[in-house]
Amino acid sequence: MKKCFTIMIFAFLISCKGEVTNVCSFYAIFGVQGKNSSEFKGPVGIAVDENRIYVADRGNDRIQVFDRLDYSFIGEFGSFGSNIGEFNRINEVFIDRNKLFVTDRLNNRVQVFNKNDFSFIDQFGQGGKNEGGFNQPVGIWIDDYNIYISDHENHRIQIFNKHNYQFITSFGGPGNENGNFFKPTGIVVDKERIYVAEWGNNRIQVFDKNTYRFIGKIDNYSGAKYEPLNRPHGIAVTKKYLYIGGVGNSCIQIFDKTTLKYVSHFGSKGNKDGQIDKLHGFFIEDKLLYMPEYANHRVQIWQVE
Repeated sequence: MKKCFTIMIFAFLISCKGEVTNVCSFYAIFGVQGKNSSEFKGPVGIAVDENRIYVADRGNDRIQVFDRLDYSFIGEFGSFGSNIGEFNRINEVFIDRNKLFVTDRLNNRVQVFNKNDFSFIDQFGQGGKNEGGFNQPVGIWIDDYNIYISDHENHRIQIFNKHNYQFITSFGGPGNENGNFFKPTGIVVDKERIYVAEWGNNRIQVFDKNTYRFIGKIDNYSGAKYEPLNRPHGIAVTKKYLYIGGVGNSCIQIFDKTTLKYVSHFGSKGNKDGQIDKLHGFFIEDKLLYMPEYANHRVQIWQVE
């Protein structure tokens, strides 16, 4: 029997408050708490392609897949464990062509699946501090050539060849100085820069994509203006803006991507429509921001600039 799920679509607009007023539209919401299909228990990561939405349902140790147009349930895969196709504290998902990459955090690996039929393809990584070893991989981003992984408890970013999954290089190391990390989480890469969210240092650091040179940061002493960054994790980039959300924050803050200056924000803390509680990873596609809410056990969608 097909499971029920909640969809609410709103025609009204909610203004983003800040020095520069953008107009954000709270668009839709789906999911409720539970363990059945189309229900969530602490969703933390999300990926979107032209037809589907893939949600990392951490508490249920699975990936759930939904239709992008009507949010109807399509399928799911995964269960708790350490064998192939099983997960232990799943974290983020990323789509690259026909492959779906999943950071399997406490199994210290990245698993690769066919995004269409959910069949297992490959895996890479193992526990350790050596090159290519992980201590809780969290964030993931893939460009034309490389896979970028935030190696949470090793306090570094590791880079792999996306075709054969071989280690290329790493940068960072434990600390709070510029260029060091304390528990990196979300990561986004564009044509010129690498943006890294740091859970432990409550900041976003920005690096040159080619040289890994430190460029700048957003922290609670410079940049963050509306609300202090509190365990930032979610991070997304558009042509103009950088969107940041934290597990301890009540909203998503918007910054100028070039200057790293605060622009605006939207959302508030709570469990009502348009309110947010404990954001981890989120994703922007076609001016829609898809956010899984860990504490509210649902996915919200906003129209953004």
